[in-house]
Amino acid sequence: MSDMFEICPPERYRPTRATSSDSSDAGDFEISNVRLRVGAPPALPLPLTDEWDARCSLISDELGQGVLESETKKILSAENVSGVVSVNFTSREGRPTILIVAPWEDGSSALWGAVVRRVKKLVDSKRLTSEKLRGVDIAVEMIAEELTLKKYLSLVPTEILARGLQRDWPYIQDRVSEILEDHNATKGCMNTLSLFRLGFSPRHEDNPITVYVSLDYVSDETGWPPVVEEIRQYLEEFNYVQLQIHLEHNCSEY
Repeated sequence: MSDMFEICPPERYRPTRATSSDSSDAGDFEISNVRLRVGAPPALPLPLTDEWDARCSLISDELGQGVLESETKKILSAENVSGVVSVNFTSREGRPTILIVAPWEDGSSALWGAVVRRVKKLVDSKRLTSEKLRGVDIAVEMIAEELTLKKYLSLVPTEILARGLQRDWPYIQDRVSEILEDHNATKGCMNTLSLFRLGFSPRHEDNPITVYVSLDYVSDETGWPPVVEEIRQYLEEFNYVQLQIHLEHNCSEY
Protein backbone atom coordinates (compact mmCIF):
# COMPACT_ATOMS: atom_id res chain seq x y z
CA MET A 1 0.00 0.00 0.00
CA SER A 2 2.61 2.52 -1.05
CA ASP A 3 3.82 4.51 -4.00
CA MET A 4 7.44 4.50 -5.19
CA PHE A 5 9.94 6.83 -3.52
CA GLU A 6 11.28 9.61 -5.72
CA ILE A 7 14.87 10.65 -6.31
CA CYS A 8 15.96 13.44 -3.96
CA PRO A 9 16.06 16.93 -5.53
CA PRO A 10 18.83 19.51 -4.98
CA GLU A 11 16.64 21.06 -2.25
CA ARG A 12 17.58 18.16 0.05
CA TYR A 13 19.63 20.53 2.21
CA ARG A 14 17.45 23.62 1.97
CA PRO A 15 16.94 24.95 5.54
CA THR A 16 13.53 25.12 7.16
CA ARG A 17 11.78 28.46 6.59
CA ALA A 18 12.62 31.04 9.23
CA THR A 19 9.81 31.89 11.64
CA SER A 20 11.58 34.74 13.45
CA SER A 21 14.90 36.54 13.77
CA ASP A 22 17.15 38.13 16.37
CA SER A 23 20.61 39.65 16.59
CA SER A 24 23.87 38.96 18.39
CA ASP A 25 27.31 40.55 18.58
CA ALA A 26 27.98 38.96 15.18
CA GLY A 27 24.88 40.44 13.53
CA ASP A 28 21.37 39.30 12.66
CA PHE A 29 20.38 35.64 12.62
CA GLU A 30 17.21 33.77 11.66
CA ILE A 31 15.39 31.11 13.67
CA SER A 32 13.16 28.21 12.63
CA ASN A 33 10.66 26.97 15.20
CA VAL A 34 8.58 23.94 14.24
CA ARG A 35 7.09 21.11 16.25
CA LEU A 36 9.85 19.03 17.89
CA ARG A 37 12.71 21.21 16.59
CA VAL A 38 14.16 24.74 16.83
CA GLY A 39 17.27 25.99 15.06
CA ALA A 40 19.37 29.12 14.57
CA PRO A 41 20.12 29.51 11.75
CA PRO A 42 17.08 27.55 10.47
CA ALA A 43 17.62 23.81 10.79
CA LEU A 44 18.35 21.57 7.81
CA PRO A 45 15.85 18.83 6.89
CA LEU A 46 16.26 15.47 8.58
CA PRO A 47 17.91 13.00 8.50
CA LEU A 48 21.35 14.52 9.06
CA THR A 49 24.82 13.07 9.49
CA ASP A 50 26.75 14.10 12.62
CA GLU A 51 30.53 13.93 12.64
CA TRP A 52 33.55 15.72 14.06
CA ASP A 53 35.41 17.64 11.37
CA ALA A 54 38.30 20.08 10.96
CA ARG A 55 36.19 23.14 11.77
CA CYS A 56 34.97 21.51 14.99
CA SER A 57 38.60 20.92 15.94
CA LEU A 58 39.49 24.53 15.16
CA ILE A 59 36.60 25.88 17.25
CA SER A 60 37.41 23.55 20.14
CA ASP A 61 41.09 24.51 20.04
CA GLU A 62 40.33 28.23 19.94
CA LEU A 63 37.58 28.34 22.58
CA GLY A 64 38.60 25.42 24.77
CA GLN A 65 37.37 21.86 24.75
CA GLY A 66 33.88 21.53 26.23
CA VAL A 67 33.43 25.27 26.84
CA LEU A 68 30.43 25.74 24.54
CA GLU A 69 28.70 22.65 25.91
CA SER A 70 29.29 23.76 29.51
CA GLU A 71 27.96 27.28 28.89
CA THR A 72 24.95 25.86 27.05
CA LYS A 73 24.10 23.65 30.04
CA LYS A 74 24.12 26.74 32.28
CA ILE A 75 21.56 28.39 30.01
CA LEU A 76 19.39 25.26 30.00
CA SER A 77 19.47 25.24 33.79
CA ALA A 78 18.65 28.95 33.99
CA GLU A 79 15.68 28.44 31.65
CA ASN A 80 14.48 25.46 33.74
CA VAL A 81 14.62 22.97 30.89
CA SER A 82 14.08 19.55 32.44
CA GLY A 83 15.04 16.08 31.25
CA VAL A 84 17.83 17.18 28.91
CA VAL A 85 19.19 14.07 27.20
CA SER A 86 22.43 15.46 25.79
CA VAL A 87 24.35 18.58 24.79
CA ASN A 88 27.00 18.00 22.14
CA PHE A 89 29.18 20.03 19.82
CA THR A 90 29.28 18.37 16.41
CA SER A 91 29.09 19.00 12.68
CA ARG A 92 25.64 18.55 11.13
CA GLU A 93 26.22 17.99 7.40
CA GLY A 94 29.30 20.23 7.60
CA ARG A 95 27.67 22.86 9.81
CA PRO A 96 29.36 23.26 13.26
CA THR A 97 26.47 22.91 15.70
CA ILE A 98 25.60 22.93 19.37
CA LEU A 99 23.05 20.10 19.41
CA ILE A 100 20.65 19.86 22.35
CA VAL A 101 18.43 16.79 22.69
CA ALA A 102 15.50 17.02 25.10
CA PRO A 103 11.90 15.84 25.56
CA TRP A 104 9.27 17.89 23.74
CA GLU A 105 6.37 18.92 25.97
CA ASP A 106 3.48 21.38 25.96
CA GLY A 107 5.03 24.83 25.95
CA SER A 108 8.32 23.65 24.47
CA SER A 109 7.99 25.82 21.38
CA ALA A 110 8.29 29.08 23.33
CA LEU A 111 10.80 27.72 25.85
CA TRP A 112 13.07 26.18 23.24
CA GLY A 113 12.90 29.35 21.18
CA ALA A 114 14.18 31.34 24.16
CA VAL A 115 16.95 28.81 24.82
CA VAL A 116 18.15 28.72 21.23
CA ARG A 117 18.24 32.53 21.07
CA ARG A 118 20.36 32.72 24.22
CA VAL A 119 22.73 29.96 23.16
CA LYS A 120 23.15 31.45 19.68
CA LYS A 121 24.05 34.82 21.17
CA LEU A 122 26.50 33.07 23.47
CA VAL A 123 28.32 31.13 20.75
CA ASP A 124 28.47 34.20 18.52
CA SER A 125 30.07 36.28 21.27
CA LYS A 126 32.52 33.46 22.04
CA ARG A 127 33.67 32.99 18.46
CA LEU A 128 34.26 36.72 18.02
CA THR A 129 37.01 36.48 20.64
CA SER A 130 39.12 34.57 18.10
CA GLU A 131 40.35 36.06 14.84
CA LYS A 132 40.42 32.56 13.34
CA LEU A 133 36.69 32.09 14.00
CA ARG A 134 35.29 35.40 12.80
CA GLY A 135 34.17 33.86 9.52
CA VAL A 136 32.94 30.59 11.02
CA ASP A 137 29.26 30.38 11.93
CA ILE A 138 28.20 28.08 14.76
CA ALA A 139 24.62 26.84 14.58
CA VAL A 140 22.37 25.94 17.50
CA GLU A 141 19.76 23.20 17.23
CA MET A 142 17.36 21.88 19.85
CA ILE A 143 15.61 18.67 18.87
CA ALA A 144 13.12 16.29 20.48
CA GLU A 145 14.57 12.95 21.53
CA GLU A 146 12.02 11.07 19.43
CA LEU A 147 13.53 12.53 16.25
CA THR A 148 16.88 10.99 17.15
CA LEU A 149 15.62 7.47 17.91
CA LYS A 150 15.55 4.54 15.51
CA LYS A 151 12.12 3.89 14.03
CA TYR A 152 10.79 0.53 12.92
CA LEU A 153 8.56 0.20 9.88
CA SER A 154 6.60 -2.90 8.89
CA LEU A 155 3.63 -3.93 6.79
CA VAL A 156 0.13 -4.00 8.25
CA PRO A 157 -0.87 -7.64 8.89
CA THR A 158 -3.40 -9.17 6.51
CA GLU A 159 -5.79 -10.06 9.35
CA ILE A 160 -6.03 -6.39 10.33
CA LEU A 161 -6.54 -5.26 6.75
CA ALA A 162 -9.34 -7.82 6.41
CA ARG A 163 -11.37 -6.07 9.11
CA GLY A 164 -12.30 -3.33 6.67
CA LEU A 165 -9.16 -1.24 6.45
CA GLN A 166 -8.17 -2.75 3.10
CA ARG A 167 -11.62 -1.90 1.74
CA ASP A 168 -11.50 1.66 3.07
CA TRP A 169 -7.86 2.46 2.34
CA PRO A 170 -8.46 3.70 -1.25
CA TYR A 171 -10.98 6.24 0.10
CA ILE A 172 -8.61 7.32 2.86
CA GLN A 173 -5.78 7.60 0.36
CA ASP A 174 -7.85 9.75 -1.99
CA ARG A 175 -9.03 12.10 0.75
CA VAL A 176 -5.57 12.50 2.28
CA SER A 177 -4.20 13.29 -1.18
CA GLU A 178 -6.88 15.98 -1.58
CA ILE A 179 -6.01 17.50 1.79
CA LEU A 180 -2.32 17.61 0.88
CA GLU A 181 -3.17 19.39 -2.37
CA ASP A 182 -5.40 21.89 -0.54
CA HIS A 183 -2.52 23.31 1.51
CA ASN A 184 0.29 25.40 0.04
CA ALA A 185 2.87 23.77 2.32
CA THR A 186 2.24 20.31 0.83
CA LYS A 187 0.68 21.01 -2.57
CA GLY A 188 2.53 19.10 -5.29
CA CYS A 189 5.09 17.79 -2.79
CA MET A 190 3.90 14.27 -1.98
CA ASN A 191 6.25 11.41 -2.79
CA THR A 192 4.71 8.58 -0.82
CA LEU A 193 1.34 7.93 0.82
CA SER A 194 1.38 4.58 2.58
CA LEU A 195 -0.09 2.55 5.41
CA PHE A 196 2.46 0.97 7.75
CA ARG A 197 3.13 0.01 11.31
CA LEU A 198 5.57 2.69 12.42
CA GLY A 199 7.08 3.26 15.84
CA PHE A 200 10.00 2.89 18.21
CA SER A 201 9.57 -0.73 19.25
CA PRO A 202 11.48 -3.58 17.57
CA ARG A 203 8.32 -5.63 18.22
CA HIS A 204 6.35 -4.65 15.14
CA GLU A 205 3.01 -5.52 16.72
CA ASP A 206 3.61 -2.84 19.38
CA ASN A 207 3.85 -0.03 16.82
CA PRO A 208 0.73 1.86 15.74
CA ILE A 209 -0.75 1.62 12.27
CA THR A 210 0.21 4.89 10.63
CA VAL A 211 -0.77 6.92 7.59
CA TYR A 212 2.73 7.74 6.39
CA VAL A 213 3.36 10.66 4.05
CA SER A 214 6.78 11.54 2.63
CA LEU A 215 7.18 14.96 1.06
CA ASP A 216 9.70 16.74 -1.16
CA TYR A 217 12.27 18.83 0.67
CA VAL A 218 10.71 21.98 -0.79
CA SER A 219 7.64 21.36 1.38
CA ASP A 220 7.45 24.01 4.11
CA GLU A 221 7.42 22.18 7.44
CA THR A 222 6.11 25.24 9.26
CA GLY A 223 2.83 24.71 7.38
CA TRP A 224 2.35 21.06 8.32
CA PRO A 225 0.36 21.36 11.60
CA PRO A 226 -2.95 22.38 9.95
CA VAL A 227 -2.48 19.62 7.37
CA VAL A 228 -2.06 16.99 10.08
CA GLU A 229 -5.05 18.37 11.98
CA GLU A 230 -7.32 18.19 8.94
CA ILE A 231 -6.25 14.62 8.21
CA ARG A 232 -6.86 13.71 11.85
CA GLN A 233 -10.35 15.20 11.77
CA TYR A 234 -11.16 13.26 8.60
CA LEU A 235 -9.99 9.97 10.12
CA GLU A 236 -12.11 10.61 13.21
CA GLU A 237 -15.17 11.23 11.04
CA PHE A 238 -14.40 8.02 9.12
CA ASN A 239 -14.16 6.09 12.43
CA TYR A 240 -10.42 5.49 12.11
CA VAL A 241 -9.35 7.48 15.15
CA GLN A 242 -6.81 4.73 15.99
CA LEU A 243 -4.71 5.53 12.91
CA GLN A 244 -1.66 7.71 13.52
CA ILE A 245 -0.43 10.34 11.04
CA HIS A 246 3.20 10.95 10.19
CA LEU A 247 4.57 13.55 7.76
CA GLU A 248 8.26 13.84 6.99
CA HIS A 249 10.73 14.99 4.38
CA ASN A 250 11.98 11.86 2.68
CA CYS A 251 12.87 10.35 -0.66
CA SER A 252 15.44 7.90 -1.98
CA GLU A 253 18.99 9.05 -2.63
CA TYR A 254 20.72 8.95 -5.99
